[in-house]
Amino acid sequence: MPDILPRNSFLSTHSLIRRLLPVCLSAVCAVVYGQTSLHQSDSSSVIAHLRFADLQKRYTLNHKRAILQAKKEKWFISKKYAKDRIVTLQGIDSFGIPIYYTSHNVVASVGTHTATLYSGGGLGVDLKGDLPQLSGRLCIWDGGLPRLSHVEFGGRVRQKDGNTLLSDHSTHLSGTMAAAGINPQVKGMAFGARLDVWDYTNDLVEMTQEASKILVSNHAYGPVVGWFYNESRPGNDPNRKWEWWGNTGISTKEDYRFGFYDEKARDLDQLAYNNPFYLIVKSADNKRAETGPPIGTPYFLRNTNQTSILDRYRNNAYDVIPADANAKNILTVGGADLTVKNGRLSGFSVADFSGWGPTDDGRIKPDLLGVGTNIISSISSTDNAYATLSGTSTACANVSGTLILLQELFYRKQNYFMRSATLKGLVLHTADKPLNKSGPSYEYGWGLLNAEKAAKVLINSEKTHVLAERSLRQNETYRQKIIATGNTPLVATLSWTDPAGTPSAVSAQTVDAPAIKLINDLDIRLSDDAGATWFPWVLDPANPAKDATPGDNIRDNTEQIIIASPTPGKVYTLTIRHKRTLQTGTQPYSLFISGVRPQDCNTAVQLVSGSDTTLCGNTSLKMEVKGDIALTYEWSKDGKLLTTTTAPLLTIMQKGIYSVKAIGYQCAAQSKPINVRVTDLTAQLSPTGSIAICSGRAIPLKANEGLGYRYQWKRNGVSISEATGSVLNPTEPGTYTVSISANNCTATSKPTQLLSALRQPVISTNSGTVIPPNGSIRLTTDTGEKMTYRWLLNDKVLPTATGARLAASLPGKYTVEITQNGCSLLSKPLVLTNVPYLPNTFTRALDILIVKENLKLFPNPAVHTLTVVYESADTYDLEARIITLTGVKLESKLLYDNGSVFLNQFDVSQLPPGTYFIQVSDGNRTISKPFVKQ
Repeated sequence: MPDILPRNSFLSTHSLIRRLLPVCLSAVCAVVYGQTSLHQSDSSSVIAHLRFADLQKRYTLNHKRAILQAKKEKWFISKKYAKDRIVTLQGIDSFGIPIYYTSHNVVASVGTHTATLYSGGGLGVDLKGDLPQLSGRLCIWDGGLPRLSHVEFGGRVRQKDGNTLLSDHSTHLSGTMAAAGINPQVKGMAFGARLDVWDYTNDLVEMTQEASKILVSNHAYGPVVGWFYNESRPGNDPNRKWEWWGNTGISTKEDYRFGFYDEKARDLDQLAYNNPFYLIVKSADNKRAETGPPIGTPYFLRNTNQTSILDRYRNNAYDVIPADANAKNILTVGGADLTVKNGRLSGFSVADFSGWGPTDDGRIKPDLLGVGTNIISSISSTDNAYATLSGTSTACANVSGTLILLQELFYRKQNYFMRSATLKGLVLHTADKPLNKSGPSYEYGWGLLNAEKAAKVLINSEKTHVLAERSLRQNETYRQKIIATGNTPLVATLSWTDPAGTPSAVSAQTVDAPAIKLINDLDIRLSDDAGATWFPWVLDPANPAKDATPGDNIRDNTEQIIIASPTPGKVYTLTIRHKRTLQTGTQPYSLFISGVRPQDCNTAVQLVSGSDTTLCGNTSLKMEVKGDIALTYEWSKDGKLLTTTTAPLLTIMQKGIYSVKAIGYQCAAQSKPINVRVTDLTAQLSPTGSIAICSGRAIPLKANEGLGYRYQWKRNGVSISEATGSVLNPTEPGTYTVSISANNCTATSKPTQLLSALRQPVISTNSGTVIPPNGSIRLTTDTGEKMTYRWLLNDKVLPTATGARLAASLPGKYTVEITQNGCSLLSKPLVLTNVPYLPNTFTRALDILIVKENLKLFPNPAVHTLTVVYESADTYDLEARIITLTGVKLESKLLYDNGSVFLNQFDVSQLPPGTYFIQVSDGNRTISKPFVKQ
C-alpha cells in the first residue's frame, strides 16, 4: 500500500469542501477515445476502423445493459446534485456494480504565462486560437450542456450531440478555454477558438468518430470512487452526507481503482497510439478534498441507505488518482494554488484538493499542473453570468486552452501540427518546479504549465533550444553531440506515445499491483569524453515522498536529464536507445534540448575544394568541410547517400557528383555539388609477379605506352638513372616498378620481382678429402625440381656423372654445374687426394707389426701427419678418434679398407705439443694407444 498521510479532522475537510463546491468537486476524467492519426496509412486506417467497431460494440452494449439494469434495480440514470454536481450512469463493471461519472471542478492566464502568447504579451506573437486550420480541433466532453448563447461565446461554441441539460460546470470550463473576454476578467485561454462540445455519455464512441480532426480535448470528469460527499442527502448534519463507493468485495480498506490501469486506460492508450496527433487532457480529480467522516461516524455505502462505520483509507495522501486518468499517453492535470504579486506569479503550491500519484506501477501522475483555484468564468444561469470556481476541472481547462495556442504557434512557423507526444513533451520540458525542486514528483508531476517557456522553445530566437521528432528502429542507437552554452542548465527531455499496456487483473490479490505497463522502454543519456554519464530522473513508488534522483527510468514514457551547471563550450553526447524488443519494430519519439550553443549549418557545408576538379586514377581526393564538432555529415554521390560521418572529411577515389549535408542538433544544410572527374592513368608492367633471373642474363620488362607518357624505373625503391623508356632490360635480381606521368597525374605499377634462379651449388663429402687406397669418396650436391647435373674433374666433364651424387676414386679438383629453368651455376672446387705412398720397408715392418699388434701409429712422435693402421677380419665401419689425456674427443675419421688392414691419416699439425691417444672401435672392442705430438 502507498504511504498514507495522517487523517484530517472532519471540520478541516468539510470547510475545504464548502470552499470548493461553488462548482462540481470531483472524481476523474472520463475514459476517452481520441483521434485517428492526421496522417495514417491505409492499413493502419483499416485496423483503426476494426478497433473502433469493437470499441463501439463493447461500450454501447455495456451502456444499454446498465440502463436496463438500472430500471430493474431502480438505480438513477442521471441526477443533478447540489452545487451543480451532475452524476450520470455510464455502465456496469465486471462485478455488476454501476459506474457513475461526475465532474471534477483571470488569474489562470497569469499563472501559466498564457497571456504572453497574446498581442503585446512580450513574445512578439498574437495567438487567439482562431487559425482556420484549428477549426474543430479543440473539443470538450463534459456533463451537461454549456450555455451556447452566453455573451462570451459569440457562436464559437457548438454543441455536437443532443444533450439539453444546462450545466454551470460545462459552461465554466468552456469559458476558461475559449471565452472572448467581453468581461476582461474571464478571457479564455484561446479566446478566439472554435470549441466543439459533447456530453460525456457514450464519449468513447463519439471521440473515436471525431478523432481524425481533434488535436486537444478536455475531460474533467470520471468515475465516482472512494469517498464521495453527497450534499444532496437530506438533513443538516454534514457527517450524514458521506458515501463510500469502493468495491468491498475487492478491498474493505481502499478503492482498488486508485492508481489502477483498467480496460479504459488501455483503450485510451490505444486510441492515442493510433492517433499520434491527438492529445487527451484529463483532470487528476480532487480526491484529497474528500476524505470521509470522522472515524466511527456512520456513512453510506454508495448511493444506498446501507451504512457502515468501518475505517477506510482517507484519500488524503498518495495514490488517489482513479482509473483511466492513469493512462500513459494522456496528459493528466492537477491543480495549482498560485501566489501572485503585482500581476506576476511569485510562487505556487499543489492545491490541497488535487490528486496525487503514483500509479500502481509507479509512473509519474499527475503529469502537469494548471491553475486550479479561484478561477472566474462564465456559468449557465444567464447569458452574462459569471462565477469563481476551483478544482482540477478548471486546471484541466486552463491547460487545454493553452495547448491549442501552442499548436497554433507551431503551425504558423512550420505549416503542420505537432504530434501529441511533442506537445506533451514540450510542456513537461518547460514546466515550472516549486521552489527548491528540480525534478518531478508524485504531487506536482513535472511542474506547473509555463506557456511562455514552451513558446520560447518553439520560437527559439536565440537558437539555444532543440525540438526534434524522430523514430528509433529495433536495435538502433541514436547519438548526437551537443555543445552547452554553460549560461543555463542543460536540459534534455524524451517523450513518446507508448503502445497500450495490459489491463491489471481485478482481485483482492492485485490491489496496488506493481506490474509495469510501459511497453517500449526508451532510454536517454548524456555523457562526456571523460566517461561521466548523466541519467534521467526516477521516483521511488515505495517511498513516494522522496525527491527524484537520477537513475534508469523503467516506468515512464517521459524521461528528462538536467545538468545544472554544464561547462561552457563543452561537448556532450546525447544517446537514445531502447531495451528489449520494440513492438512493431519502430518507436516514434520527440526530443527536446535546452541550453545548447547555436549552430549555423549553412557555413558548415562549404566544401574546401570549392569547385569541380579532376582526380588522377588510383589516387584519392580528400573532400573537407568547415565542420562543427557537433555536426554529422551525410555524403552523397550522384544523388545517393554514400556514407555518414562525424568528421568533416571524406576520401574519395571515384568520379561522380558529390555533395554533403551537414546535420546538427539545430539545423541541416546541403552543400553545392562538386563534379569530380577521373583521369584513368594506369601503370602496368609485363611480365608481372615473381620471375627467376639467370646471372648475367637480362629479363625484358615492358610498361604500357601512351601519348605523352614519361617513365621512371626503380629497383628496390631507388630510381634507375637514364631508365626513361617503356622497356627495361635488368640483369640483376630485385623489385622493379615503373611510374608513368601524363596530364599532371602519375601512376605507379605493381612491383615485379626478379629472383635469382639458383644459389651456387656446394659439394659435400661423407669422409673428408683423402681417397683411401683402392677406395672412393662419395660426393653429393644440392637437389631440387628440374635440376640437371654435370660433374667435372680438373675442368673436364665426366660424361657418366649426371646425378646429384658421385663416387670419386681419383684425386683432383672436382666441380659440379647445376642447370635449372634455363639457368646454370658452377660450384666452388673440391680437391681430393690419395693416401700417401708407404715405403717397402714400412710395408714389411707393417706386415710384422700387423702380426703382432692390431693397432699401429706412425710416425710416433708425429709433427704434421699421423697414420693409423688397424687389422681386423671384420667389415664393420671402423672409426678412429684423437682423445686427450682427460678423455676429450678432438677429431674422428673412418678407416678405409685396404685389403688386409684399415687405415687413414690425421693432420696433427695444429695440435699443441703433448701426449694424446688414438682410440679405435670395431664393434666388438675398443683399443687405445698413445702418441706424442712434437
